Amino acid sequence: MAFALHSRQPSIRRQRDSPALNGIVSTSPAIFCRDCFSTEDTIPSISGHVDTGEPLLQVLLDKLAAANHFMSATNFLGQLHTSVMDMALHHDFDPSSTDESIFDLNQRLAPRYRVIPLLPEDRTLCRNYHIFPGEIYFDLTIA
Repeated sequence: MAFALHSRQPSIRRQRDSPALNGIVSTSPAIFCRDCFSTEDTIPSISGHVDTGEPLLQVLLDKLAAANHFMSATNFLGQLHTSVMDMALHHDFDPSSTDESIFDLNQRLAPRYRVIPLLPEDRTLCRNYHIFPGEIYFDLTIA
């Protein structure tokens, strides 16, 4: 459920218009939706058949919960992969003594931690990761 709600994040972000905060977008509304709408009590109250009002079947609610757990584990594996890459780059990697690039190293380590294989042209190492991922964070946007 968090995956589905987080994918709607761009539509519910708010940008603050302030010289000190220009270009910083808060994702608090998305986090609120993710946390509130992914509980077992809330989903049945906001879902149902559009014409009959019949509630969502328990089997489907169970599938939503299972998908949420799967995505949590998948995201955790992604964090492990990022951590292993960080340690490998700072402890073992010497660009002057190897022909292997950081992207080659990433491709070599990824299969141990990724459910879905990385694309050959993957460049997520160039991404700005959050140092302390958590409930509240800010995205720096480049206009």
